Amino acid sequence: KDRSNTYGIISTLVMTNAPFKQTFELSYHRDRTDRVNQLINLLDNRHIDTFENNQLYSLQKFGITHKSNYNLSKNIHLSTHLSLENISLDLEGKPTSNWQLNPSMVLGFKNFGWGTFTLDFQRDTNDPLPNYFLENNQLSGYQSLKKGSRGFSISRYNQFGFNYQIGNQMKTKRFTMRTRLRNIEGQYAQNVQIDKSIIQTSYQFVEGGKSRMVNLDYTSYYEPLNFSSNIGTNIIWSKLPYRLNTEEFLYLESLSRGINVSGTTYFQFPINFGFEIDLQWIRTDFNGETSRTQWTDISSNIVITVNNEIAGSITNKYLKMPNANYFNIGFDFNYFPEGSKFSYRVIANNLTNQGDYIVSDIDQYTTASTKFKLLPRYVLASIKYRF
Repeated sequence: KDRSNTYGIISTLVMTNAPFKQTFELSYHRDRTDRVNQLINLLDNRHIDTFENNQLYSLQKFGITHKSNYNLSKNIHLSTHLSLENISLDLEGKPTSNWQLNPSMVLGFKNFGWGTFTLDFQRDTNDPLPNYFLENNQLSGYQSLKKGSRGFSISRYNQFGFNYQIGNQMKTKRFTMRTRLRNIEGQYAQNVQIDKSIIQTSYQFVEGGKSRMVNLDYTSYYEPLNFSSNIGTNIIWSKLPYRLNTEEFLYLESLSRGINVSGTTYFQFPINFGFEIDLQWIRTDFNGETSRTQWTDISSNIVITVNNEIAGSITNKYLKMPNANYFNIGFDFNYFPEGSKFSYRVIANNLTNQGDYIVSDIDQYTTASTKFKLLPRYVLASIKYRF
């Protein structure tokens, strides 16, 4: 019986005096979660207290922010961001408060004949989640339990970025490169203990951790063919603290590589085509053990535009994972009569009638599969009237 409420307000004052622009913000944000979970033995209707939580979690943030944008010259731009936040956490009537000062800066260079360069720095925090502070073990899956930490700490990180982009004057060809380096000062990490019958997960605040990201992207438009294409690749490497049946925290290293290819046509006649191919490979290393997985995601669509009144699309999607393959077809057709307040639509989904979707979790070096029932094949017709 969980209940969660989130609300807040932001007041912004903008002051512009070319070429200088300033923004002042006052903000208030609150998350409140009331968690009541019970574990009952139905044989004798007995509550098992050590696997129940009655938690009141309240997080409040009050912030003052100053942002500035300044054109140092025709080709150089500087943006700064400085925020002062008070983060208050109340757990079961035990409030804790912490002040955080987070600066960020973006410096951009453009139109030098070599493209546009951007350097940026950001220091920020991550809000703690209610699961980090569960007082007792809570059942989270078959043979799986989760428990929280006894202390409250702020997760902090520093991020450095570099962006580069170059394209022709007609903007029909563009190359982009993005890199990110994130150094983590402290975060809540998982402490996992696995035996023959149960998996116990708890959270502990630890220092250290880093991640790197590199993304390359090339977009081109071929005017004679009225065809636009995009090819991109991304590499994400992370080294994060993790504990799995070990006496202390070790580093879990993860390497993710992906290739994405997509294209679409812009013909003058009624039919256009689009497609996307996404290939992903992931490898993780921990305490001398290596795990690998990969998947392929292929989708295509046909867009039909008869005139200003009749339009529609047909979509196809194929997903290949280590444990299963999926193929889905759907369509969406619309009729908007000119001068009429009525409109008509027919949509169809899952025409291949795929029944189950299976997700395998191998993050904890044990295989656990979860099966979801998919919405069966259906066709829906609707009529709308606009007053």
